[in-house]
Amino acid sequence: MRTLKKATQSPVVVLTGEDEGRLAWQGAVARLDDPPESVAVVDLGGGSCELAVGAPSSGPSWVRSLDIGALRVTRAL
Repeated sequence: MRTLKKATQSPVVVLTGEDEGRLAWQGAVARLDDPPESVAVVDLGGGSCELAVGAPSSGPSWVRSLDIGALRVTRAL
């Protein structure tokens, strides 16, 4: 992290899986013109997969991060 902080001259924050899931959910529903009552979001990354479910009016009520990202699963085969 020091190398990244030095290279970017910016603070570096490491997110928890739950934080990443909440941000993915917020990003996915932010621009919905006519959102449904409930929204489920799946954010598949290289090392993990975040799942989040909630109501656009109140935010995600359920968030999980699983160690089943695309790169991790591919390397395990």
